[in-house]
Amino acid sequence: MLKAALTIVALTLLLAAHVFTRPYIDIKIDILDFTALCCLIFYAMTGMLMYPSITEKAQGRMCGQGLDTDDDGWCSAENQLKDKIAIAALVVLSAVLGFALWLTWLAVKEIRDSIKAH
Repeated sequence: MLKAALTIVALTLLLAAHVFTRPYIDIKIDILDFTALCCLIFYAMTGMLMYPSITEKAQGRMCGQGLDTDDDGWCSAENQLKDKIAIAALVVLSAVLGFALWLTWLAVKEIRDSIKAH
């Protein structure tokens, strides 16, 4: 858990440095790098949410196949919440991946067109 938190702190510092310096000439590449860093932070946060439990009743217990018995129903509620978070994470990451691919395609097209013009 500490490693994930320190990773998020480091990535946030890198994101701040990137926004401040804007290291690339083309703004599209800056946006692409910004998006990639945001995805990494989101991915690390999602990983923190999945380990080991989210709900108050499941604190200190590991819910999963064959890990613990579900006498009070706390594991099923925990797993349903984790499923919803996982689906939301997949939707967000898929949308960001689509945006990143579109942005990359625009940059490649712009470079190709500038080469043809010369």
